[in-house]
Order: sequence, then C-alpha cells, then structure tokens
Amino acid sequence: MPKSKPKKTTKPNTKAEVAAIEVDPKNPVKMITFAQNPKESNLKMRMIPVDQLHKWDKNPRNIKAVDFEKLKRSLEKNPGFMQKRPLLVNETKGKYVVYAGNMRLAAIKALGWPEALCIVEKDIPTKRMNEEALKDNIEYGQWDMDLMSENFSEEELKEMELPELEM
Repeated sequence: MPKSKPKKTTKPNTKAEVAAIEVDPKNPVKMITFAQNPKESNLKMRMIPVDQLHKWDKNPRNIKAVDFEKLKRSLEKNPGFMQKRPLLVNETKGKYVVYAGNMRLAAIKALGWPEALCIVEKDIPTKRMNEEALKDNIEYGQWDMDLMSENFSEEELKEMELPELEM
C-alpha cells in the first residue's frame, strides 16, 4: 500500500498571506491575491495584455530618448526583471491605468511584449495614487563610489548603462 504524503501547513507570519510566485513564460501567472481572505483583497497581481494598459495622463516623469533606448536594452537583456518590478495599476471606470511604471510600459510596448505583470487595485483615491506615483521614483540613498569601485570594474558599470551613475 503506497504511503500518502503529509500535507504541509504553514502559518503566515503577518496578517496578510503572500503567495510564492514562479513565473514560466509558457504558463504565466494570471492572478494572485494578497490577503487572508482573497475575496476581501483589493490588491491583486495579474498578467494584463499591454493593449489594455493605459498611461497615466498626469505622470510628471519623462525620459530622454537615449535613456529610453537603455531601458529597452536592459529589459531585453533581463526580461525577468519585469517580474520583480511589476507595474502599479489603478483599475477604475473599466480601465487599467498605470500610475507607476509608465516608462517601463512604454518600453515593453516598443519591444512588442504581449503582457505585463501588474499589481492592481480598484478605485485608488487620487491623493494616494499621486503620492505613490511620486514616491515610486524617489531615490533616498546615494552611491558609495568607493564600494562601487571595489566591487565592479568600470567596464561592468558601463555595460549596465545606469542612467544616474556618472563614472
């Protein structure tokens, strides 16, 4: 008689359970919720076709053509990075509005990618959306150039095409 495997049980260490995600390009994640009770969650992670994603018309950020090309090359070199940095989306009035990640959205559209991983919330209040959009682009830290030079060659750093790093 075959032995049955014991079922694993885990207790979340916070109030919200977080699902582990393994992304396979042949079978991408379609939706993940973050809550003890998924029916109550307003926060969902989904793959959304890029033609359904709309840029936020109040986005105060822009990107220079040369930096946009660097962003596209970076995503081509490491497409898995988009899985680690989903677009932030407000689902409102039947539309998916990207309020954080508009440059990445433009890059993946230019690259012809069919869909993007997004963290979606419904009907986010405008004040909170504005604040999160701005904070998504703030850098609070500074580069430690001594540590950078100890750990990376100048050639490695140039290959990474970091837009804000002056060598």
